Amino acid sequence: DGNQYFDTGTTVDVMNDISVTTDIINGVNAPIFGTVGASCFMDLTVNPNGIIYLKIGSMTSSVSFPAAYNHPSGKHTYSTRYVSGTSRPKKGLLVDETQVTTKTSYNCATNDKLYVFKNDHIPSVNNNLAASGGMKLYNITITNKNGTVLHNYQPVAAGTNICGHVAQTKPCGIS
Repeated sequence: DGNQYFDTGTTVDVMNDISVTTDIINGVNAPIFGTVGASCFMDLTVNPNGIIYLKIGSMTSSVSFPAAYNHPSGKHTYSTRYVSGTSRPKKGLLVDETQVTTKTSYNCATNDKLYVFKNDHIPSVNNNLAASGGMKLYNITITNKNGTVLHNYQPVAAGTNICGHVAQTKPCGIS
């Protein structure tokens, strides 16, 4: 419902890429990743009809297009990929490693945070549906334009001991 999200700890830079593996369970408009109140966007929202809304860079208008599948339910990986060798920076958007669009990214960076399951583009969220399931998170990976991993987040069960650190009952970064 937009009230539970993951703060990646990364500021927005359209030269970086993000990959999120998730399962949309409730069929509502799902904010996969994005910014809040930013002037440099990197927002992705999927609606129940398989339409993806994308805002990247300093452009304030959304681009919508049919997704590469019939319905967004089930486990999918949504990722951006920097496209090199073009006169203007471009981003490819991939769903399950299939490129579904390329968009000029208007190179920009900001101190605004990049979130998973939160952004400014959440049209007509039905909180009754949101309460019935939500989204499952499997992985978040953030890389730079050269493919170097900056962050790789893997959810673990509360109480799991990882190299002497016990995962908290309330997962880190969840607000």
